[in-house]
Amino acid sequence: MILNGVIDRNVEQMMLALPGFEIGDKVHELYVNKLIGSVPGKYKDSIFSPGTEYRKIFFPNWQKERITDQIVSKTDLNERWWSDFSVALLCQSMDYLTSRLKNQLETNKINGEVNRRNAQLAEQSIHFYSLALSQYFNEFKEALNRISDYEAAKKKYIQGLKDNVGLHQIWYTAGQWKNPHWEMFHHFTKLIVLGASDNEIDSLIDQLRDLGLPIPPEVDKTTWKYYTSYLNNKKTIDHVDIDNLARNGILKDVSIFVPGGYMPARLSEGYSYNFTANGEPGNMYRTPPRGGSCFTADTWVLMSDQSKKKISDIHPGDMVATAHGYREVAFVSKPLLHGRNLYQINDLSFAFTESHPFLNGVYEEGHLNPEFLCISPEALNEFSPTFNERGVGTLSTGSRLAGFTNEDPTHLQEIEIKTVKSVQDPTDNIQVFDLILSPLQENNIPQFFVGSEDQFFLVTTEMPLLSHIPNATVSILYCLKEIMGEISKVKFVDDLSLEENFEKLYKRLTLLGETVLNHAVNDVGHFIDPTDIIHNPDHELPSKVETEIKDFLNAVSALDNEQNIIFGAYFETLTTFLVDQIEMVAQLGWRNFQKDPGDKIALSLGALHVHCQKCIVPETRLKLKINVYDDGGLKEQHVRWNDLGRENTPFASYFDQVIYLDTTYTQGGNFHIDFEFYVEDSMSPLLLYRSYLPDQQESFYRRYTPNVISGENTYLGEFHFDLRVYSDDIKEEYNNSALWNELSQLQYASQLGKQIGLRLKDVLAHYNRKEQL
Repeated sequence: MILNGVIDRNVEQMMLALPGFEIGDKVHELYVNKLIGSVPGKYKDSIFSPGTEYRKIFFPNWQKERITDQIVSKTDLNERWWSDFSVALLCQSMDYLTSRLKNQLETNKINGEVNRRNAQLAEQSIHFYSLALSQYFNEFKEALNRISDYEAAKKKYIQGLKDNVGLHQIWYTAGQWKNPHWEMFHHFTKLIVLGASDNEIDSLIDQLRDLGLPIPPEVDKTTWKYYTSYLNNKKTIDHVDIDNLARNGILKDVSIFVPGGYMPARLSEGYSYNFTANGEPGNMYRTPPRGGSCFTADTWVLMSDQSKKKISDIHPGDMVATAHGYREVAFVSKPLLHGRNLYQINDLSFAFTESHPFLNGVYEEGHLNPEFLCISPEALNEFSPTFNERGVGTLSTGSRLAGFTNEDPTHLQEIEIKTVKSVQDPTDNIQVFDLILSPLQENNIPQFFVGSEDQFFLVTTEMPLLSHIPNATVSILYCLKEIMGEISKVKFVDDLSLEENFEKLYKRLTLLGETVLNHAVNDVGHFIDPTDIIHNPDHELPSKVETEIKDFLNAVSALDNEQNIIFGAYFETLTTFLVDQIEMVAQLGWRNFQKDPGDKIALSLGALHVHCQKCIVPETRLKLKINVYDDGGLKEQHVRWNDLGRENTPFASYFDQVIYLDTTYTQGGNFHIDFEFYVEDSMSPLLLYRSYLPDQQESFYRRYTPNVISGENTYLGEFHFDLRVYSDDIKEEYNNSALWNELSQLQYASQLGKQIGLRLKDVLAHYNRKEQL
């Protein structure tokens, strides 16, 4: 095609050259390259280490692309802007890929920042796109390279546009001008390459309109600079762009020496934890590990005689009212607030943490309503995952809680929540309170009434229900019994504040949490034959547990304030990091954790916990389709159902099975597993998750608790599974599974708890010998 009035063939070639989306794709690629190169900070494994750049840890194969040096000048976004964007992007990838750290990452804050940066970049991209067009669009580049006088070419180009207004009018009238906004936008970008300023482009748009050219609104004077249709294939930059590149560094185990201790901690996702630690680039997107659910000291509690008493004045042995009569207080937990937010409802004076569970007042026959409500279901499920078996919903305006008012204190009723507000205490080290109630043989939720003024609400305590997680309860009990003696000897460092001492202790426990479980699993060994337990004095363990819990809590009540705080830190850490893992380990305690494993993978399936809005009828059979990939593509497929494990609930579905994969796990391979959950006979997956693994399984055993998403990329819950490396002779363990029963699970759990306790006891003893935490 020859344009009217254009006699310079190089200019004509430039005018006619019209790319597809390939240049936009290249711009996206260059932006990602720039972000990777902008990752700030260094990882230091000691104070004497010069450190390794985080960029080299997370993106070891990165190489700078051509023309990325000009991104800052062309977008007018400085190096700090790109560095900050890279931090948010990397944290978004950590939030998607990690299992443990993700519970501490602020997903909404991360996603909000990534979206904000994308919006800013879209408004500043026009000049860099023009540069990329001149460098990577060969049809335009060839003609451009033959031009020596850009100013003269620019004038000819502008005149060519004016001379062809009539031709474009004919096309427009005939409906033949198919992509006017795309064509005009690229005329403007090519003029920028030839040296036109933004003001010149604005002036040209006015001139062309005066000549009768219909200017599309997408590329009018006020909009052409923000036109981004060239990014059609990938409109924004997000974690998907870097997940596969960064996954090895994000998921890698790191050996960390714990100050004051003798046992190094092997921290899964260690580099990610460090990148988001205090003083590190990603710390703004990470919250401290959430502690338990608690109330402020001025919260009133309803006693068994219908009197009211402040929770801070309650002592072990006091009797509190419940929906089923009364119950004895075994222990008053008094942890520090530890940076958590406090909330109030209905303008009442008492306040509580975001994860404390209230009893839902709404019950509709035939509807699967969550049994509990709290401000942050995610926080509660992180701290105590077993609550999700009965469903945890969001406590918000319009919710209805179970409780009573002074107008009618004799009947449990629904109380509507009209206001919910966040209240932050100016002092961060105040103590908050929760009641641990005496165990009962009946399968009742341990509940009591809290409130102020004229409204009281039914809440539950945090002590795990034996009937829900018997194995984890036994393990935690035996662990804490082992370390009680050393806890009573621990003293806080005098020259540190209460909060600083607590932070120091909590950090150590966080680092040691997973390490001690791995060691304990090795120490216990495998396969306890239930026929041998009959001859063991502990064969009556189930009947003893309730009594032992009560005796143990009575001993805890004798601790002084500092020791109470230390005990609370241990209890919170063990509950947060280990309860769900211990329960699954005990359910599958017949597994053989080999001392010298091979190079194949054993995949152990656990529980699928779903969000309350996506409940599943317990009788529904769920099919789990497992696809295993490496660099060569799909290697093997497996299908399992949720009818061989623990009893399913509307919000928890149990698989509790082991799959021995044939795929060899090799270093440097792109090994990943896709999980797809289907309702029986359905063709479309209900939930899905892709699990990326580091290039090498650094430890013989690794646990995962990834988020599960819908096809619309909506968060729907979590799935628990773990991986072991094994050799062929491990398959004999499968024969042992047929002999595994509830009694052998409890026996295994008690031994596991003792071993965890012995490991922590040694650490505490070492601290005490050094007369410091």
